[in-house]
Parts: sequence; structure tokens; C-alpha cells
Amino acid sequence: MSEDVQIPYDFIHITPPMKAPDEIGNSKLGSGRGWVPVKKETLQHVKYKNVFALGDIAAIPMGKTGGSVRKQYKIVVNNLISVMETGKIPKSNKEYAGYTVCPLITNIGTVMLAEFNWTNKPVPMVPLDPTQERYIWWLLKVYLLKPMTIYGMLSGKA
Repeated sequence: MSEDVQIPYDFIHITPPMKAPDEIGNSKLGSGRGWVPVKKETLQHVKYKNVFALGDIAAIPMGKTGGSVRKQYKIVVNNLISVMETGKIPKSNKEYAGYTVCPLITNIGTVMLAEFNWTNKPVPMVPLDPTQERYIWWLLKVYLLKPMTIYGMLSGKA
């Protein structure tokens, strides 16, 4: 039996479901729970060494944002090339440290840019306190994120 519970709040951040499409999540590549099981540092599948996953479909503790993918795809590309050339990932390859970022709109004209990694400690791109609302992050969210994604990340330049 369930009951409605009301909790007062002054800020809420809701995210959409993040998981692989059922065709992948429920396949041999998937975990059966909706994600692709990978080693969190290399993003390499735990069973199929020529398969890598990132973003929403990767079964990692965090890192299901576009900002995370911006860091993850470089790791995946480097590791995939290593596997294709040598059959393994050398220890010298850079590992994914769990970076994630979420622009939290706090008001019209202000955003908090929450940036952290698996330690849950702030890891800001620039030396600005990520707990402070800022107009500059509003400009980033409204005007720059879409072009950065389309012309930067999707072309491999970001």
C-alpha cells in the first residue's frame, strides 16, 4: 500500500530516465537492469573487450550528462584505438575520473554549475565557486551549450 507524502522544498531538480534502450539494456550487451556494464575507469565492457559505453547507457556510478560525455568520449576513443591496435588498454592510457556537470537553473538569469567527480567534491573547470549562482553560467546554459554540443562534441573538437 502506498500513501502520498508532502515534503516542503524551495528547489527541485528532476532528471529524465537514464538508461540504454531496451534493445541494448536487455540484450547480451546489457545488464538486464537497463545499462551496459563497463569498467568505470576505462568504459570498456566487462565481458566484451571490443565494446565500450558512455553517457546514459553506461553502468557507472555517475556521469550521465552531456558534460560527462565530453570527458568520456576522449577516454573511449583512446581506449578503443588501443584495443584495435594492440588488443588491450595500456596502463598509460588516461582513465575516466567520474567528472560530471549539471547546470541547475535557479532563477531567470542565474545558474549554479554543479561540477564534481566520484569523490563528490567540486571539480570546477574554472576557479569559481560552483555553489554560487552566476549570470555567466546562465549565458553558458542558454547560448553556448547547444553549439558546444553540435559543433564541438559531435565533431570531436570539444
